[in-house]
Amino acid sequence: MNNIAFTKREEELMDYLWQHPEPMTVYDMAESGWSVNYLRVLVKSLEKKGVLRCCGAEPNGRQYSRQFCVAMTKEEYYVRLALAGGVNAGVFAKVAAAAVDGGKQNDSALIQKLEEILADFKARNGQNT
Repeated sequence: MNNIAFTKREEELMDYLWQHPEPMTVYDMAESGWSVNYLRVLVKSLEKKGVLRCCGAEPNGRQYSRQFCVAMTKEEYYVRLALAGGVNAGVFAKVAAAAVDGGKQNDSALIQKLEEILADFKARNGQNT
């Protein structure tokens, strides 16, 4: 998973899918106005990036259409993107803490908890701290 950053269109589709977390076929996604052929390209790319996965199939006429599920939350994606960019865990935790409290105070307990969450995430995904 070298380049996990989304293109503009991938991000638009993922925002839609994060808002509608139920399994969807490409045809279900097309009801939002996207072309089926273009969606197939986007879905394939997002599968390679590890943010979508096939989670079933449903009948579609005489064939079956694959259903896709979101493989990670929006928050997990942004953590992974930050880590791929080489963001220091301590800096990331401070930025996240500032976002949580609106930058009003530097809550060391919150920063500690976020650092623990980040370390756990890295450990689960086989990344060095």
